[in-house]
Amino acid sequence: MVRLQSSLSSAVAHPGDPFTAVLDQPIAWGGETLAPRGALVSGRVVLANRTGNAYLELTLSSVDIGGKTIVVHTSAVFVKSSPHPSVPVETADHRIQRPIEGVSEPGAQPNENAQAKFSTGRQLVFWLVQSLPITS
Repeated sequence: MVRLQSSLSSAVAHPGDPFTAVLDQPIAWGGETLAPRGALVSGRVVLANRTGNAYLELTLSSVDIGGKTIVVHTSAVFVKSSPHPSVPVETADHRIQRPIEGVSEPGAQPNENAQAKFSTGRQLVFWLVQSLPITS
């Protein structure tokens, strides 16, 4: 679980753009804390579309553990704009998990002015898809 340090929007984001976050909960294994709450996390924009049904997809790429940058491979988080201007909603889909919030209406026409965005301080959940290469 991480908390974004800045906002991200489909209006300006491009695939490959970096972003930073901090751990909102420590990473622990076997009763030992591997990375404390507040540790710096880096990620990147995987997909970004600003026209039609705007969307953003994010993934994490590294976490700072004890002054060392550790490469991570995580699930992706996806946000899509609402198809209706009167419904300002974000839909987050963690790919492997379930959607956590959102509205979807079959046959809805895209709102050309809508943006997909994550606000500063937004809490996001990513899952490791590969073990962390940490030795004691």
